[in-house]
Amino acid sequence: MARHGDGWLPLCVVPSFVGIDGLIAQRLPLDRLGRDVGRAPEEIDAGTGVTQVADTIRLVHERTGIDPCMVDPMYAVKTVDETIDHARDGLGLIAEG
Repeated sequence: MARHGDGWLPLCVVPSFVGIDGLIAQRLPLDRLGRDVGRAPEEIDAGTGVTQVADTIRLVHERTGIDPCMVDPMYAVKTVDETIDHARDGLGLIAEG
């Protein structure tokens, strides 16, 4: 994973389970292994652009009829304000069709 992976998917169930200490404990070895093979930890958090996400949501809906979806911008943004902008941009792109 540390040599070739491009993402890490931690899990929190809000609000019933947000184990911050557990997330940190899970991530530390990955960061250390990444550095051991010459990768910066942030390289393992490669994100997907909002346009590609919107296109994929539209395609899934068109091909399957599935309406609900969850988009996790964790690897695409770094702040709360960027998260809000990402969601707004994505919803706008989806609405444009």
